[in-house]
Amino acid sequence: MFEADASEPFGRVDSSQLEATASAYRQPRRVVSSAPSPTQQYGYAQADHSWLRGIISPDDEVPNAFNITYDLVGNDEYAGNLTLVPNGQLSQFKPGAIVEVRGRVDKITTTPLGKPMYRITSVKLISSGL
Repeated sequence: MFEADASEPFGRVDSSQLEATASAYRQPRRVVSSAPSPTQQYGYAQADHSWLRGIISPDDEVPNAFNITYDLVGNDEYAGNLTLVPNGQLSQFKPGAIVEVRGRVDKITTTPLGKPMYRITSVKLISSGL
């Protein structure tokens, strides 16, 4: 039923090549994706919120404004989400885009519910999103 060399069904293997050959087959295939990983999609300067990175969407409370979700867990005092003060720099972006904004929390300019808004000084596209 089996050949005489049944302990090695694929024939003899040169032990000097065993490690290189085996490791080549055990490596997972690497998939290259242009989408940022979840750790690249969200973030913020924890000390002072001088920058925020997240997904923007239209704000339901403030006309012509975007909302940015920069922390899904919402561990900071703003629950990981701020409304961006309307700004011409934002008009080039579509809802769902991942952006990094720099600026500051403006505690004087607030949403209708009294939450501070974020006044941007610059914005950079990370990914066009959906």
